[in-house]
Amino acid sequence: MSQTERIYYILRKLSAGERVTSKDVTSKYEISERQFRRDIEYLKDRMNCNISYDVKNKTYVFDDRDVDKDYTEYRYLIVESLIDSLLGRLPIEQLLSEDIKSVLNKSMSTETRSVLDKIVYHAPKIDLPKYDTFSLIVETLKKNTLLNIKYVNRTQWKSERVVEPLRLINYDSVWYLVAYDHMYENLRTFHLSRIQEANELEGKRRFKGKAELDAYVDSGCGIFLAGEVSDYVMHFTGNAAFQIQTEVWHEKQKIMVLENGDVELTVPAKQPYELAGRLLSFCGEGYPVSPEKFVEYFKKCVDRLGFIPL
Repeated sequence: MSQTERIYYILRKLSAGERVTSKDVTSKYEISERQFRRDIEYLKDRMNCNISYDVKNKTYVFDDRDVDKDYTEYRYLIVESLIDSLLGRLPIEQLLSEDIKSVLNKSMSTETRSVLDKIVYHAPKIDLPKYDTFSLIVETLKKNTLLNIKYVNRTQWKSERVVEPLRLINYDSVWYLVAYDHMYENLRTFHLSRIQEANELEGKRRFKGKAELDAYVDSGCGIFLAGEVSDYVMHFTGNAAFQIQTEVWHEKQKIMVLENGDVELTVPAKQPYELAGRLLSFCGEGYPVSPEKFVEYFKKCVDRLGFIPL
């Protein structure tokens, strides 16, 4: 529920005419700058909030066009429909669910709340972690201890390594651990469901670079964070060209509409895996332009599809 709590907090402050700063939210909820920007984008794209950034004061505010008409309770209506959807999937006691919703009830009239059962909010999938692993990681974060893990990566390679847990990240409803890897002596991202076994260890922690960690977590598009950030360019045609103009893949993306109506999308990223998967979903109306490793990886994915029996 952490993102929902943050969304509610940001929305409540903006609706009251207050300004919201990155430092305020990131320190209050102990999240990264990148996660905060995603929350702002979520409010802008999913809840149609007209939020702008005041460069001079380094704060986020509602645009002036939102001042003339108060949409506050309608925004809360969307938040409660989201919460209803999430609560239906999470193992949360009824009493706690009622406590969470009671906070929102105060912000809406009875008449507005009466239409709640006519709103259907399809929340994203929820990846519930293995709680023995999740709780162990939380304990190591609390005590600043180490973990010895047995891990299987995306190519099914098995390894055993000692890591320093640094961040738990829920990205696209999937849980990941960002940790300093003693075997490779750098930062790595681990999919929680691929951790086969984990044990807490006492030992000296080596990683001290908070700025490096923030840069790692707040870097390019996607959850694959290892490597150098570079511009990944994709070309879209047909219906995909129209669709992509209304989508936000990254807060620093650039969209260029070409003379023939095609669209080029540029996003900062470190690895091609996630972007290639998204491109494949456009069924031939989207393909990579650069960098070369992105193009080559996409070609391999397409070649593999040729071997799938239909």
